[in-house]
Amino acid sequence: MLSQEGHLARNIDRHVTLSGGDASLLAELDAHPRRVPRGSELWQTQRPSDHLYTLCRGWACSYHRSANGSQQILDLFVPGDIMGLRDLTYHDHTSTAVMLTTGQVSAYPVERVSELMRCSHRLDWALQASAARQERLITQRLINVLSHDAVSRIAHLMLEVQHRLQRVDAASGDQFYLPLLQRQIGMLLGMSSVHVSRTLIELSRRGLLERSRRRIHLLDVEALARIADFTTFPYEAGLNPELLPEGAGPHGA
Repeated sequence: MLSQEGHLARNIDRHVTLSGGDASLLAELDAHPRRVPRGSELWQTQRPSDHLYTLCRGWACSYHRSANGSQQILDLFVPGDIMGLRDLTYHDHTSTAVMLTTGQVSAYPVERVSELMRCSHRLDWALQASAARQERLITQRLINVLSHDAVSRIAHLMLEVQHRLQRVDAASGDQFYLPLLQRQIGMLLGMSSVHVSRTLIELSRRGLLERSRRRIHLLDVEALARIADFTTFPYEAGLNPELLPEGAGPHGA
């Protein structure tokens, strides 16, 4: 498995090829990780958005709480993800983020983020690309929820998680750790926990996946992809080359 810094660098490198100087600047985002227990809130809605976060270890999510008290999970974060980037464009947070497992998180003041983006055009665009692709993940998930049945929804989620974890060497082939409870899967996909349970049983009965405690084994990836109409494009797409001419580097070089 990669180092903590390697997780983040590998995710960023999917969008933009980094120079040695860029990599050194990026390493600052993970310079001082702190241990964060499961259930800890990283930020709260309507509180000032003054830090950028990187998830070095563990899992987290952001969610919205409706007026009736119901909750919808918006973002699911895995090791190497940058968290809170979209919210930095607002004065206050638009969601609440919580750790799903015990992990390690680095917090970076907004002033330092601004300085980093001024220092390197590549990192500036890489961070923007990261935010855009996180938004694309949410959009793809929403399309899946609105257009497909329960089997397709869960198949799509499992393939999404597998591909995201494979980018940082956190999935072993077609098997991976998934710390989400059935209730939380339902909050992410607009389903009841009972419906999630029945659908997982159905997928197992059809020989498509197995779930043992919190381990997932995808038994037929091709069949799951057909059912979910799944494509890897949102996870693999690089930055539009027209945005960053060849040779552009730190300080606009």
